[in-house]
Amino acid sequence: MNNSTALSVGQTDNRRRERLLELSTLLSRADGGTAQLRFPDIGEVLASDHRREMTAAYPHAGLQTFENQVRPHSAIIRAGATAITLPIVQDASLPSVDRSKKAAWVGTSANVAPTLDLTTSTPRRLSAYITASKQLMKLSPLLAGVFLEKQLLSAIGAALDEAAIIGTGTDEPFGLLADPNILEHEFTTDITAADVLAMEKAVADAHGEAEAAFMGWIADSGTREALRGLPRLAGGSAPLWPDGLAQGPLGYRGTVSPFAPADTLIYGNLADLVILQSSSIEVMANPFTAGDTMGFVRMLISGWFDIVALNPEHSFIRAVPAAE
Repeated sequence: MNNSTALSVGQTDNRRRERLLELSTLLSRADGGTAQLRFPDIGEVLASDHRREMTAAYPHAGLQTFENQVRPHSAIIRAGATAITLPIVQDASLPSVDRSKKAAWVGTSANVAPTLDLTTSTPRRLSAYITASKQLMKLSPLLAGVFLEKQLLSAIGAALDEAAIIGTGTDEPFGLLADPNILEHEFTTDITAADVLAMEKAVADAHGEAEAAFMGWIADSGTREALRGLPRLAGGSAPLWPDGLAQGPLGYRGTVSPFAPADTLIYGNLADLVILQSSSIEVMANPFTAGDTMGFVRMLISGWFDIVALNPEHSFIRAVPAAE
């Protein structure tokens, strides 16, 4: 593992402290000043070929990455989605491995190579307003920065989760329930154990299976509730969806999102769901609000994001009700 590009503990601590103080200073002003949530770009954080190995071996080195900062606020990142920070706002072409491609056994005079698959990403603007207290800054500037950062990241995480699941593709990314290239499994009245097994098999048949840590389920709370009441095997007592927040059907990770509509069940290689955050996230104080006269200031957060599914026809499957 190459440690040369991993951020040191001192660097991450100093960067975050500077960012929090910058936010708290902005909170105390009402002159339209700006601050930025800055995260290392991909060249800084990809210190190894395996992003999870870096996080496990150097837990402090990942503190400043967008992925780790927004994880507590985003179900899809907790589910295993990949988050990447790009240094500038730009279109990106993301290479992906098509596991259905294979080399051929041929003579020495011929050579067969798989085709490189590229998925195009175009940044989309995401913004929100929040109202913050100037008094909080006076009591504790650093605490004010922590609170403001968490609130802003929570708003971003919620928007990303909603778009990743039900995004329409108009002014927002295509969600996993809307992407026309994703496999579908029809169920009848209710999702059953047989449906869960069939979805696992379909992704395997499509060459979509990766290592178990990347495979997982996304569901709504009602579907999880129903699957917790079903036995994994006929006549058995073990539930199809086991106890615990991180466990899901068939031994894979399970995640529930409040943005998932009823009867949502998605399965696949969640590392192939990629969230791109471009450049820094701008935070601006808006002085032209009535709230300022009462000790509050309205804050505008704005950033550029996209969400893309790599190999959607191989890596994912969603449950859909059978046509009547």
